[in-house]
Amino acid sequence: MKYIVKEVSVKKIQKGENTVILVNGGDYQLVLNPTALEVFDIIDKFSTTEQLLEQLCQIYGGVDKRVLEKDLNEILRIFEIYGLITIEKEEKENDGVSKYIISGDVNYQLISDFVLKTLECDEAVKFGQKSPEYYMPVFLRYRVMQNLEFGVYAESGSKVVGYMSTSANPANSSKTLVINDIFMDESLSDDEIVRHLSGMINRVFRIVASTRAVSKIRLATYGEMATQRMIDILLRIGFEVEGVLKDETLLGDMTFYTYFVK
Repeated sequence: MKYIVKEVSVKKIQKGENTVILVNGGDYQLVLNPTALEVFDIIDKFSTTEQLLEQLCQIYGGVDKRVLEKDLNEILRIFEIYGLITIEKEEKENDGVSKYIISGDVNYQLISDFVLKTLECDEAVKFGQKSPEYYMPVFLRYRVMQNLEFGVYAESGSKVVGYMSTSANPANSSKTLVINDIFMDESLSDDEIVRHLSGMINRVFRIVASTRAVSKIRLATYGEMATQRMIDILLRIGFEVEGVLKDETLLGDMTFYTYFVK
């Protein structure tokens, strides 16, 4: 697998056995163990993971190659998330199957690329933050690792066609699953959006409901956060207006669209 090392400024700070990498003057801080630091120090000497792996096998001759390969893949994914490298994506065979996949280290970059593209499209159905920085891979990962949100994306064939996140609930004090973000590919029809958004909601619901009670799924809007097209899609899925808080925000009323779990 090919990769490209990005031109970013980095600074190393030794912290015991580990090394802290300050990326772009401290925008990101990445803690590396000795193995990850070894990869960091030699990564610009090669251009493929196969070459890197062979070099690691020479350095760590007593370690099983399969173990080194697993560690290397995890390290490179983290490097990609923190903007140190770009991993060239392998072409997937289009099997025509729709999948709803939970976000994680192997796909934060994929999700970020899709959301940033969708943010720029006026025709796309989208709901969430407008700041591109909010959806950078490192921040997507941070919110998941800190148990602040739970993300899922829709893949149709070999293409990402949707992304949704919900708020996590560490205290387990609420039975409501709150939707934070929705981004759907501009090429989708309303029927396709209904199908994929329903699939993502069901995927998250099944996982969350396996650990705690969930009685409703909610999305709160105010001002121009949600277009009429998006509201119509929510109503088609089965959401209904649970309540309206008049003059709640600087942008006007806050409306709660809720799906009651049967």
